[in-house]
Formats: sequence, structure tokens, C-alpha cells
Amino acid sequence: MKYYIDTSNKPFVFEDNVTSEIIAKVEATHNTKLTEITLTDYEALIAPTFAELQIAKINEIKSAYQNQLKLGYICSNTINMDAEQDKVNTLKNGYDLAVKTNQTTMDIRDYNNVVHTAIALADVDTMIIELGTNISTQLAKKWQLEAQVQPATTQAELDLIVW
Repeated sequence: MKYYIDTSNKPFVFEDNVTSEIIAKVEATHNTKLTEITLTDYEALIAPTFAELQIAKINEIKSAYQNQLKLGYICSNTINMDAEQDKVNTLKNGYDLAVKTNQTTMDIRDYNNVVHTAIALADVDTMIIELGTNISTQLAKKWQLEAQVQPATTQAELDLIVW
């Protein structure tokens, strides 16, 4: 491969057999002048900035947080529940409705879409507390890891920040 940059440092890559006619055509099309550079210079040019690496690490942490919640959570009553905030809110809303309509039990659908019938409201309340605690724990971990990103000054330090 042959590597070039134009007058604004935009990189171009061509096959080794690129002809001067093709280079001239690209220069005319882009109204610029191409200068051949080394592979090392090309790699340095396209390498992400450290700020971009930090943003990528933050996004990696956010993704890990979401994925952790998507794995579900096994409550103390052994029911494996969806652990994402919106799913827990749905369970909480159902619980609130059951309480307001003087029910003593409710049916719930678990992480594996199995319906559990006549679960005592006290047990559902415990599940909601456990699920909320799980979310809070995972969120605290996310925040703790994100707080390590900004002070990092090297790629090696970023690499040490793992879920």
C-alpha cells in the first residue's frame, strides 16, 4: 500500500501499483496536492487522540453497565428477574396498582418469560427492593470506573479500567 496526505492532512491510501495519472486525477478531483508519507506517519495520523480514547473508555463502561443489567438478577426468592430500570419500574407500577386496589398477591413475568402466579405483595416488594439495590450497586460501580477515566494520562492507565 502507498500512503498520501493532501494539503489539509487528509489521508489517502492506494494500492502499490497506483500510477501518477491516478494520483493526478485524485488531486484534480479534490483540488489538492498529495504528498506520499510512510506507513508510520499514516498510522500516527489516523490514531485516535487520547481524548477520543477516554471517550471510548467511557462508552465501554456505559455499555458494560447496560449489559450487566440485561443479564437479569436472581432475587432472594430464586425468581430470575429483568434487572433493567424500565423493567423494574414496570414491576413497581404493577405492585403499586395491586396495593391501591387492595390485592394481596400479583402475577409476575420473570426474565425467562415464565409467569409466576399469586406472588405475595410482600415478596414482590422485597424483589423490588433487591432489584433497586442491584441497579444502585451497578450504577455506583459505573460511576466509580468513569471517575478513573479523566485522571488517566496513558493508554496503559485506561486499559486498567475494566468492568
